[in-house]
Amino acid sequence: MNNQNFFLKNLGVGGCLLSGLLPSMAFATQQLPSVLVTATRSAQTADEALASVTVLDRQAIEQKQALSLPELLRGLPGVDFVSNGGLGQPASLFMRGTNSDHVLVLIDGVKVGSPTLGNASLHWLPLDSIERIEVVRGPRSGLYGAEALGGVVQIFTRAGQATPWQGYLGYGTDETYSVGVSHSGGSQRSRYFLSASQLDSQGFNACLGDMSSGCFTLEPDDDGYDNRSFSTRLTHQWSPGVRLNAHALRSEGHSAYDSSLQNEVDYVQQLWGLDADWQLSTHWLMQLSYSEAQDNADNFGNNMGHSVFDTQRNQWHWQNQWRLGEAHDVIVGYDFSQDQVDSSTAYLFDSRDNQGYYAQYQYLGAQWNLQAAVRQEDNEQFSEHTTGNLALGLTLAEQLHAFLSYGTAFAAPTFNDLYYPGFSNPKLKPESSHSLELGLSQTQTAYQWRFSLYQTNIEDLISIGFDSATGAFAVDNVDAATIQGAEFSAAWRTVSGLDISSQITWLEAKDDATQKELARRSPLTFNLEISETLAQSKATLQILAQEHRYDDRANQRRLPGYGIVNLRWERTLDSHWTFCTRFENLLNKEYSSVYHYQMPGRSYFIELRYH
Repeated sequence: MNNQNFFLKNLGVGGCLLSGLLPSMAFATQQLPSVLVTATRSAQTADEALASVTVLDRQAIEQKQALSLPELLRGLPGVDFVSNGGLGQPASLFMRGTNSDHVLVLIDGVKVGSPTLGNASLHWLPLDSIERIEVVRGPRSGLYGAEALGGVVQIFTRAGQATPWQGYLGYGTDETYSVGVSHSGGSQRSRYFLSASQLDSQGFNACLGDMSSGCFTLEPDDDGYDNRSFSTRLTHQWSPGVRLNAHALRSEGHSAYDSSLQNEVDYVQQLWGLDADWQLSTHWLMQLSYSEAQDNADNFGNNMGHSVFDTQRNQWHWQNQWRLGEAHDVIVGYDFSQDQVDSSTAYLFDSRDNQGYYAQYQYLGAQWNLQAAVRQEDNEQFSEHTTGNLALGLTLAEQLHAFLSYGTAFAAPTFNDLYYPGFSNPKLKPESSHSLELGLSQTQTAYQWRFSLYQTNIEDLISIGFDSATGAFAVDNVDAATIQGAEFSAAWRTVSGLDISSQITWLEAKDDATQKELARRSPLTFNLEISETLAQSKATLQILAQEHRYDDRANQRRLPGYGIVNLRWERTLDSHWTFCTRFENLLNKEYSSVYHYQMPGRSYFIELRYH
């Protein structure tokens, strides 16, 4: 990367300006290399990344024909979702066997999620506003601080496109329909993007529980869902060395669920941010950003009162990057965030400040690469923590790369863990971990593959769930847990238009003291997709299978494994219109990832798109 291209290559390092400026990741036949930013908070090609990363660009998102983010990401290496039903129902992401609140979720560099729950409501985020997604597996606390123990998911929203108007209209099972429109434009110095969408579904009865387990009620009704979303991005080139950006995203709606208490929720997911990138010299890039993220939920129904959980996170970010010669990069940055809780439930504490100082050094050589990062985190409630990452990469042969990495991480207990009345444990300690990973990858014209082998040791792991031995929900620190795993992914492309991709994830996550499997982790996941592209159409057959999992810490409730078959088809009608259809769970397999909650049966969805 030469110095003249330094500013253009690093626009949006903090996640603010990358989408729409850099090439999207496609297959290995693409001339330009994929450019990633999440693994190092700086732009680098996929071959330079000393981490296990999966990237989905806009084309891949549309080809998946998913209606929700959990549907889109399910089956990726190291990624496992457990869901309380269909669209709009809570879905928790477990990455590499760590807890669901061990995954840091960023939208355009903004940390999102509920400080009370500790995780992001991915099931409520709109897909039509997303340009690309980077999934980084493994600890990244050395750069991002708390919550990045299992990995990072960064979502980049869409910016101004070459096509001024786009839209879609769809309908499917359970009276599900979707409609959306977007518009973009601008001048040589300024660009804008606007989008709006609506998704509604009558749903189905998610919980087949009883009065003593599952949802602790009998409500044989449909659990409907509706979502309205809006996003915008404005970018202005103030001067040759200064670029300004403003972005906003709002998702709101209503979801019904089964519960012995309230059984409906009105929710709002909202964020906005202001960013500036300033190239002070050919070797120095400075970035400054401010953002505000809200996660609000108003629960009601069942003739009970309202239960409100409104949370807000204000964030400042300042980063400086220096390129020293052709092979050395240095990054120094500062983060500040403040979490606030406004709830009908009385918490002992309702706010928390956190600040972090971090530094990173990268060496990018012809045969080997080095990355070293360290971060000092100062949490208002849990004092200071120092974490770091160290990785070494080596080119073994042409396009054959290997890396070895070590990282430490920590995660602070959530407000619910500590202070929720009747459930919390104020004596909880922060979790800490250390991880070791070995990775191999190769990219050729017709194929590419990646293999990773890792081990993570977690101390004071916070475990939440139903304990069948005591008959109650509990939250406490498990003395220690060991997670071992392996991931393999491969893709082939033939000259005839046949594409084959496969991912296999093996996982062993156990409590060191009891040797019981950690709850809701499946030890084996297999995903296979076979696509055939003809003149104006493309058909994809997907087989997704998972082994059993236990729903409780005592390993008394065993959920059997399953395998489902999905089919997608799309046809280009002319230069502007595309017709798409998908059939999910063709064999109508009954399966669950959470005890007593059923997943969707056989379903279909058809969609007409305009470009």
